[in-house]
This record gives sequence, C-alpha cells and structure tokens, in this order.
Amino acid sequence: MLIKGKFIKDDIDYITNRDGFYFNDLNELATTNIAASNNKRDKNLGDINLNFYQRLAKLGRSFNVGLRTTVNNSSRLNNQTTLITRKQNTNSPTTSTIDAIRDEDFLTTTVNLNFKYTEPLGNNQYLKLETYLRNRTNNEDVHQSKTTVTTSAKDELLVYKYKHIENSTQTRLAHTYSPGKLNTYAAIELQELSRSFGVLTQANRVSSDLHINPIANIVYKPVRGQKYRLNYRKTVRNPNSFQSSTVINDINPYSIRKGNPDLNAEKTNAFTLNTVVHNFKSDLSFNTKFDYLNTTNAIIRSVTIDDDFIKTISYQNSGKKERFNSNISFGQKLKNIGLRYTFKNRNTYTSANSIVNLQTNKVKSTDIMLSLLLENNNKSTLDVKAGATYSTNNTTFSIENNLDRKYTKQQYFVMFDKDFTKKLSFNTQLDYLVFVDDKFKSNQKLPLWNATISYALTKNRSNLLKLVLIDLLDKNINIDRRSTINFFEETESESLGRYIILSFTHKLKGTKKKTKN
Repeated sequence: MLIKGKFIKDDIDYITNRDGFYFNDLNELATTNIAASNNKRDKNLGDINLNFYQRLAKLGRSFNVGLRTTVNNSSRLNNQTTLITRKQNTNSPTTSTIDAIRDEDFLTTTVNLNFKYTEPLGNNQYLKLETYLRNRTNNEDVHQSKTTVTTSAKDELLVYKYKHIENSTQTRLAHTYSPGKLNTYAAIELQELSRSFGVLTQANRVSSDLHINPIANIVYKPVRGQKYRLNYRKTVRNPNSFQSSTVINDINPYSIRKGNPDLNAEKTNAFTLNTVVHNFKSDLSFNTKFDYLNTTNAIIRSVTIDDDFIKTISYQNSGKKERFNSNISFGQKLKNIGLRYTFKNRNTYTSANSIVNLQTNKVKSTDIMLSLLLENNNKSTLDVKAGATYSTNNTTFSIENNLDRKYTKQQYFVMFDKDFTKKLSFNTQLDYLVFVDDKFKSNQKLPLWNATISYALTKNRSNLLKLVLIDLLDKNINIDRRSTINFFEETESESLGRYIILSFTHKLKGTKKKTKN
C-alpha cells in the first residue's frame, strides 16, 4: 500500500501596463491604446495518490489498484482601464475609456482510477488486463462588468457559470514476454472519449468518440552495460476547456479570446528508440535517443484583426504536425594520455502549420547542436577543461518567405581549477561567444573572463574566504538572441562591468553522518 499527498497554496498580485500603437498601410499612426490592469490570483491545489498491489497464490499472478484525485481551486480578480484614441491621422480624433472588472472562480477536479491484473501463461509469458478511468470536471464562475465612456457612459454586464466535463475510459489487453535478455509488451487499447460542456443556462454541447490505440515496447539487454529500447504508442487528446469554450473573454478590448466548440481531437503516433552502451574495458560510453511524433488534426491558434485593429484569438484544427528529435552522446577516457573526451549532438526538426501575418503558413524549423568537451582524468589537484559548442536554427515559411532566417551561436571556453594547497584554491574560465543571424546587420562577438580565489581559514573548511572577479575584460554587456517559429529577437543589456566580490562563509556545526553497515 502506497499513499502520497501534497497541498500547494500560491497567491500572486501583479500589475501590468500595455501600450499599443497601430499603423495603417501608409505607415501612419491610426490608433493607440493604453491599458493598465491590477491582477490578483489565489490558487489552492490538493493531490492524493493511493496505490495497492497484491501478489496472489499462483506464481506470477497479481493485481494492482490505484486512485489519484486532484482538486485545483483558484480565483482571479482583474481590474483594467483602457484608454483608446482612434483616427489619430485625421483632424477629428476620437477617444474612449473602458473600465472593466472581471471576477473569476475556477474549480477543477480530476479523478483517475486504474486497475491492472496479470495472469501467467507459462514459458515467461503473461496476459495483462488494464483499465484506466479518468474524469475531469472544470467549473468556471465569471462576473464581469464594463463601463465604456465616450460622449456618454455605457454599462455592460456579463455573468455566467460554465461547466466542462471530460471522461476517458481505456481498456487494454496486453501480452508480455520476458525470457531474460528480451522483454516485449504488445497491447491493443479501446478508448472512449466523451465531453459535455457549455453555459449552465443553455443547452450543452455533447460529443463522444471511440478509438483503437495500439501500443508496443521492446527492451533488449544482450550483456551487462548494453540496453536497447523501442517504443510505439498512439494517443488521442481532446481539446481542453479553454480551447473549446463557448463563451468570449473580452476583458482586453484589443485582444479578445474565444474558444471553438467544433474542434476535433488530436491524434498522435509516437516512436522512440533508445540505446545505452557502456564498455567497461575501454571505458567507452555511447547513448542515443530518437523520437518521432506525427499528429493529425493538430490544434493551433487562429488570429483575425478587424478594421479597428481588434485582434480575436481562437483555435482551429489545421492539418498535420511532425516533430523529430535525436540526441547522441559518446565519451571515453584515454588512459594513456590522461584525457577524457565527450561529444554531444542534438537535432530537432519541426513541421507544422502556424498563423503568420494572418495567413496559414507551413513552417519548418531545424535546430542542430554540436559540442566537444576535453578534460583531464586526474582531478585530485588539477582540473582542466576546454570545449566548444556550435548551434544553429534554420526556419522557413511557405508564404512569408521574407521571414526565413538562419541563426547560429558559437561558444568556446577554457577552464582551469587548481588546488595549490589543502586551503588555497584558484579557478578561472574564459568564454568566447559568436552570434550570427541574417536578420541582424551586425554579428556579435563577446569574450567573458571570470576568476575565483578561495582560502580556507580552518582545516575542515568551515570558515571560507572567497574572492570572485567578474568580467575581467570589462565588456559591460550581456547578449541574448533567440529564434523560434513565432518570433526572433536580440536583447542587449548593459551589465555592471568589471567588479569584485569578497565573501566569508562560516559553516555551522551539523550532525555527523552515521556510518552505514
């Protein structure tokens, strides 16, 4: 019997200010809006997990029952004022002020119940019957009032209670085979997904679907230090309550959010291949992981903007989404020269539809990372490391070709850590970064040099004096560049420049560790 539980309380107060500027086709400023909001959110979450496992009289026969319940209760109060000025490019601009208060209460309850029964068939074969029941209920209670002031005052009141219930029933029949080095798991799953949602005073939207999901796992361990795993699974995900909501959230008059109750469920086929190899004689380690996901009926955001520059955000099913990840790393100790090398390679390929400039683009993004680390084997008194990392992102758009971009980052470093005595230690590291992006005119090059000197005043190092030297080359700048499917940006921030920190640390006497028998 296993019982786990936790409780989380999280209260946040924050202030947000947003200024919006909108230009017409002649690049004239047509509309501005200045929005200020005070927000308060209180959240309480409770989670209880129960699990019971029992072996039965016959060897290999067992059953398992599990129950997990999560209750998430949160309230949010948003007080917002928006000043809108239209027709700024004319001689007769107009202004309006919108004062809005939105008080929301959310209660989400999730109950998961699972039952597993195993029956031995002989010759290392087992038959498994597994059942998973899931109920998720979202309750939303909203009270919103808006006052729009132009030449006169206009009051609007929005009050509703909303409920979204989702049930999932999965019944799985599986066969496992475990002769020793080889372990296989093959199952067929029958899944029923049903939803009921809508405003309580109106007729509910109801949907129910039946799906057949295959599952297969193969694990092979030929010798000690080697492991190979191949997984396949089909999953079906319904749109969440916000994506399929039948009500509109217009607390922000320039960014209206609404759901799409006609959304279909996403279907994903996922393949995973893992390899772990460690040769104890040559001290060679080799690890790989490959993931491929193929999703149909992918749910993406949809965006529309009207003549008054009011943006409406919703959701839609938009074709297929593909994602491929690969991680490769290997390293080895070269005992003859006292050196260890580690090589890593990470690749990600994504292909999906995305709304760019109000048009549906087929967006393809490729990320590649290569790194090499060299370090000495004996680190008792001297630790030396040197390495290089090269990463690149290449993103293309099917319609907005002028947004295609390529971004690279190179990083080289050398680190030296020396214990001159048992009390005196010295550490220094030099990094050299190079940023190249075809969307920016200048390519950035940034060297950074830091160092640390520490001296223990006592033998047990309970009193430690440390001198830290930051940015010895006084470059006085931090650079961050990012490139994703939705945006690319460069951030340059002025830092403190060269500075020195002197610190003293005293370690209080603690309890001595007991020696394990």
